[in-house]
Amino acid sequence: MNFKEQGNLIEEFEDSEAYVRIIVIDTDRISKPHFHYQRMDHKTNKEVFVTWILLEEAEYMSHKNKAAQKLKEEWLNKLVRSLNQLHPKYKVPIWEYMVDIWNGGIGNVTVKDDVVYPDYTALVTE
Repeated sequence: MNFKEQGNLIEEFEDSEAYVRIIVIDTDRISKPHFHYQRMDHKTNKEVFVTWILLEEAEYMSHKNKAAQKLKEEWLNKLVRSLNQLHPKYKVPIWEYMVDIWNGGIGNVTVKDDVVYPDYTALVTE
């Protein structure tokens, strides 16, 4: 499938502490295939946490000279559930949708055709 959408917001959900956004950014053309996990304060709507996670393996990555932060375990559990949910419009898992968005023109480095969904539960948490 080849999905193209306005903007880069892939998934958004809320917990008791923040709004959470999963984003694929189109300015990351030379980077390894990855997504941004961003937490926004309920009151100010300002970013309070961000990290970057690879699409091809369960690893954090540094981004634009910033070290990746580790997710809390509860955040990771919610993220994993979200990545496995079906996209409401395209009826494929959110992770698969992100891979297709990346390969559809965001990155000069594409996700391998034979990539298998990584075990994100193996990510180190804080």
